[in-house]
Amino acid sequence: MSDTIDPQETGSRADAVLRRRGQTATSPYSVPLQNTKGRKTRNGMPYLQAQVVHYKPRVSVLDKELTTVSYHGLVNFLLLLLSATLLRMAIENYMKYGILVSIPGSNVSFQDWMATLSGSLAVACSFLIAYVIERRAIPSKRDVLSSAESRGRGKARAVGITAREQLTIAMHVANLVFVLVVPSYLTYFSIFQPALGTVVMALACIMFLKLYSLAATNFDLRRA
Repeated sequence: MSDTIDPQETGSRADAVLRRRGQTATSPYSVPLQNTKGRKTRNGMPYLQAQVVHYKPRVSVLDKELTTVSYHGLVNFLLLLLSATLLRMAIENYMKYGILVSIPGSNVSFQDWMATLSGSLAVACSFLIAYVIERRAIPSKRDVLSSAESRGRGKARAVGITAREQLTIAMHVANLVFVLVVPSYLTYFSIFQPALGTVVMALACIMFLKLYSLAATNFDLRRA
């Protein structure tokens, strides 16, 4: 039996001990990283499939030389245990007592639902009415041509509001009154659920502001 010590084997053992302790291997016998055809490699292997996934040495949590301790695994285990316990209690309560909490909306009368639907349809119809009014208020081709000719001749433009514009304004005012009065009447006399009444009145107020903005903007554009 030969007593000769292989230096390469000695260097490998030293590197293994240093890696276990989390230190960098500085042995002269350690093999440096190699590059093959410009590829960055680890452990001298040029292909990603052949490389080691866990190439950074880490000290075991059970090692006495460990300086920092991480409790992430213990915390995750405790959270998992708490979730399983709560789920078991929920299943037991359901099997013993059933569902004791009433579902929201289950005790609302049919009249409230129908009144809410009617108020929502009234709000939607007011938008369609405003669209029809604006389509009717569009000046005809003859009016546009006559206005252009009068401007070309240097004639002064009439400042007052025409009868057609007055009719358009009256129709918009009636539509705005409709979008406020009808939902308010339904909410006061037919809807007894506070949440449903709040939804209907919120829709009516938003639509009122939008329709007023639409009417005022288009009126200014027609007179521009």
